[in-house]
Amino acid sequence: MAASDYNPIAERRLSVVGDPSRTVTVTFGQASQSQSGEWQCPFQIAGLDVSAESPDQLGYGIDSLSALLNALEGARAVLDASGLVFTWEGGEAGDTGIPKMIPGGFGRVFAQKVEEYIEWQAGVFATAAKAYAEKKRH
Repeated sequence: MAASDYNPIAERRLSVVGDPSRTVTVTFGQASQSQSGEWQCPFQIAGLDVSAESPDQLGYGIDSLSALLNALEGARAVLDASGLVFTWEGGEAGDTGIPKMIPGGFGRVFAQKVEEYIEWQAGVFATAAKAYAEKKRH
């Protein structure tokens, strides 16, 4: 599916670390419902050796949101598999700005524990950052 075949809703331009003149663009299209009732959200990655016609270029789901989330995860997986290190405006080396999703297939209890751990780690980081800023101020 070419980018012109769907309504683009979001785009991320990435630079390849070590080759800043090389740009990789990830474009996400609007999710749509197929005749079978399944939702699909197209994504395209330009600048990698990935076929735009590959069936792996769609995120599937039971509704438009789950299709979009799966497209985000799919794009991240393709970028990770490339072996390249990316950055983007506002990010740092190794950061595509496309978050890793918490797997839902392991059940709500698993997801909740992972979410709690992330919140705990964010709190630890924030406390350390605050202490560092205070120390630097004095």
